[in-house]
Amino acid sequence: GPSPSEAGVEAGTSCVDGRCAVVLASNQAEPTAVAVDATYVYWTTAGTGVDGAVMRIPVAGGSATALASGQAMPSAIAVTSTGVYWSTSGMSANGYDDGTLMMVPLAGGAPAVLIQNQNFGGPSIAIDGTSIYFASIMGSDTTDVDLLRVPLAGTSATIDRKSTRLNSSH
Repeated sequence: GPSPSEAGVEAGTSCVDGRCAVVLASNQAEPTAVAVDATYVYWTTAGTGVDGAVMRIPVAGGSATALASGQAMPSAIAVTSTGVYWSTSGMSANGYDDGTLMMVPLAGGAPAVLIQNQNFGGPSIAIDGTSIYFASIMGSDTTDVDLLRVPLAGTSATIDRKSTRLNSSH
C-alpha cells in the first residue's frame, strides 16, 4: 500500500491499512466546506471576511481554480451535474442578515445570486435534483428558524425572503 514517502502524501502522516492523507491543495484561507463529483473536489474558503472563495481541483490532483472570489464568508457547498451552489454567511456588521445563496455553472461563467438577505441557520445546504434546502434564522431569535426549499429551475431571479415569510408553521 501507499506510504507517507509517496508523492502527495502529507509529511508526518501515518498510513492506516494502506490509507494515507493526500494533500490536494495547501495553504487555504480557512476552508469551511467540501463537495465532490466524479471529476473535481470543490471547497469554500472563508478568508478574512469579504475575500472568501469557491475553489475546485481535479480529484486526481493538479492546479486549484477559483470559481468565485470576493465572497462574504462562504460556509456551505453542494454540486450538481450543472452547477456549484454555496451559501455565504454574510458579515457580522450586518448581523449576518446579508447572507446569500449563490450558483456558478460548471461550464464557467459569472456567479449568480439566487437568494439574498438570509441569516443561514447552519453551515449546510442540500440538493435533491429539483430543489435546494437550507435553514434561515428570522431576525435575532435563533430559535425562530425556518427550513426552506427553493426549486432549482427558475432560480435565476433573485429572491429576497426577509420581508415575506414563505414557509412558516406559525
